[in-house]
Amino acid sequence: MATTDHRGIITHVNDNFCQISKYSREELLGQDHRIINSGYNDKAFIRNLWRTIAKGGIWRGEMKNKAKDGVTYWVDTTIVPFVDENNKPYQYIAIRADITQKKRIEQELQKSEQFSRSVLNSLSAHIAVIDSGGNIVAVNSAWEEFGRHNGATAPTGNGHHYNYFDVCEKSYQLGDHTAGEVLKGIKSVLNKQTPHYYLEYPCESPNGPQWFAMLAREFYGEAAMVVIAHQDISQRKRAETELIRKNAELQKTNFELDRFVYSVSHDLRSPLTAVLGLVSFIEEETLEPDTLLHAQMIRARIARLDEFIKNILDYSRSSRMGIQTERIDLRQTIQAVVTALSGSKESDGIRFEVDVNQSQPFFSDRHSVTTLLENLLSNAIKFTDKNKDDAHITIIAHTYANQLELAIKDNGIGIAEESQGKIFDMFFRLSGAVPGSGLGLYIVKSIVEKIGGTIRVESQIGLGTTFII
Repeated sequence: MATTDHRGIITHVNDNFCQISKYSREELLGQDHRIINSGYNDKAFIRNLWRTIAKGGIWRGEMKNKAKDGVTYWVDTTIVPFVDENNKPYQYIAIRADITQKKRIEQELQKSEQFSRSVLNSLSAHIAVIDSGGNIVAVNSAWEEFGRHNGATAPTGNGHHYNYFDVCEKSYQLGDHTAGEVLKGIKSVLNKQTPHYYLEYPCESPNGPQWFAMLAREFYGEAAMVVIAHQDISQRKRAETELIRKNAELQKTNFELDRFVYSVSHDLRSPLTAVLGLVSFIEEETLEPDTLLHAQMIRARIARLDEFIKNILDYSRSSRMGIQTERIDLRQTIQAVVTALSGSKESDGIRFEVDVNQSQPFFSDRHSVTTLLENLLSNAIKFTDKNKDDAHITIIAHTYANQLELAIKDNGIGIAEESQGKIFDMFFRLSGAVPGSGLGLYIVKSIVEKIGGTIRVESQIGLGTTFII
């Protein structure tokens, strides 16, 4: 507490006043009151204060002062004027309470509130908080913006006098079943029957059809409230619709491709088999060397076309069929492929060796494994060096805890180093007299990658080639 005369000169202070201001009694007595008000720079505030007490009125409020050490502090102050018979103040009593700590807490709370508000307003989702009666108590900027752009269908400001439940109920009565679902879902969260409620729903707006996702979660506080977040998912829904359309087109294309593959398998290969039969009759019945030569040329061309058709069928099956994993007996599977290929005319004089060490069970797609073995062995047979006395092909297969290592070695003509990086490309063919479609190794690599493997080649001209899977 302190007193001043009508000019504002300090005439009395108590110990608490000195303690707050950090001045001694001797330093304050006789001084202008502004010695402690120098920390307050709001001149309009000071003028209003003096205007009030100069008329004999009591003033009360919060104000900043500056202590002797220059530190600013806040006080809750009441100033009471004493007036003479002419109603003019001749003395003032100031009663002050230090509220610096309180102001700091208020400022921190204000900063925290501003931070929370800034976070909410930075979100693209339309967010509102409703109480147990459905009244909207707070919304963010996105909610307000949506309301302005959609005929004020969403509440703005703090949502006073706007009841979310009433709006849902009215919409439901008008035939909007989605509104009924929303109302039921939000109440289930309020009643703690479920921790959250989620719904995607269409909405008509001046800008055309829109889609929104609504998420309602419990607001953790003393009162029962729910936080509602609406997110515009129109772009995602349009993308999903387009994806469904394209998927339907793709299914139609796949169906047509299936029919085409079936046609290739039956309508093209069957006539080729018949032509081969006629060629066999010609070869058996003619004794003319030129006719036999021509028949052999026809047979070679038909075999090449049949191989090309077979490769196309293999590629179609391997790229479109799913993987069916089953336990595979490697020795039996490899031996079956070797037996089938070793009986051909092209494999005459070639020795096949099979080395299988299946210490661990092997699981994979049987058709894929068989197809890649057929292609690699056919390729090795095709590129056999006819000038070597001991032409051979070796198949080595070892299983481990989590993988199979498969190697197919031959001592054929080999592949030039500059071509080894291209042999897995579609339609790439090695130069030379050996015919081929350029699809076999491309199909092999596609199959290997599909069943989760890798493939590489090691080769030297004149020494042979090894494919390692």
